[in-house]
Amino acid sequence: MLISKEKREAKTHYNSATKKKQRFFKKMSLKDLLDILSFKRGTGSVTEMLCIEKHIDVLNPTFIDGYGNRMFVIEKSPNADRKKLVNLFCCHTDTVHKTEGKQRVQYDKDQGIISLRPEEKDANECLGADDAIGMWLMIQMIKRKIPGIYLFHRGEEQFGKGSKYFRDRHAHFLRSFGVKYCISLDYEGTNTIVTHQFLSREDLYRGQRTRTCSDAFAVKLANYLGFSPIHLQRNGIFTDSASYYGIAVECVNVAVGYYEYHKPTEYVITADVMKALNGLIAYCKAEIQ
Repeated sequence: MLISKEKREAKTHYNSATKKKQRFFKKMSLKDLLDILSFKRGTGSVTEMLCIEKHIDVLNPTFIDGYGNRMFVIEKSPNADRKKLVNLFCCHTDTVHKTEGKQRVQYDKDQGIISLRPEEKDANECLGADDAIGMWLMIQMIKRKIPGIYLFHRGEEQFGKGSKYFRDRHAHFLRSFGVKYCISLDYEGTNTIVTHQFLSREDLYRGQRTRTCSDAFAVKLANYLGFSPIHLQRNGIFTDSASYYGIAVECVNVAVGYYEYHKPTEYVITADVMKALNGLIAYCKAEIQ
């Protein structure tokens, strides 16, 4: 098909402007991720709260419960049927840091890797990408107004105290929206969907895992996320999605691009994080249609 000179020039200008916006957004959002990672967010710490206020509360949560969990409801349109918000996305704000305050992180642009600066590793603390990456992904989806319910949980590192608090007191919220799928963004690596988890400490001690997600849904989600080869993890431990087993039909945990969690050597591969973000958006858009 022939295109006029004017249309070619307009298209070139549009593509150039779009790419500039994409680069600018990626640079600014990466800056936000590095800032989140600079906070030592030990469970219940002052630094955790400061990070929440700076990066989550500024987005105006729909609801904050008595435990400090933040919920956002992004509807398809003002007049949309609330019972069609089938996706619940989960992350947690706390880490296993033993001390409070700030830490210095570094970004290797050539390799696309985020890690602690060398001098920080002597403190034997973690990077905190578990679960800063989940936080960041949900923040990006909220900013893009991707329809769904988003829960930022406190106390996941204490076997899900925050999510269990929300479940026990506010499950009716989720049922009123018709939630079917609970998707935690809180697993290491890439290409992995967790289908089995421990539901309680007692189950952990007994070594008794529960299937919380069907293979069919896990494969469907993995395909949208661009995972290849797909790894269905049947040896999951626990994350907040397990708390909603019995409320949502499918409760999964998704690999989001961090590695060696809870260690000073913890790191993030930004390409894997962006793959997760783009895949989640593609999945949501397909669900809307």
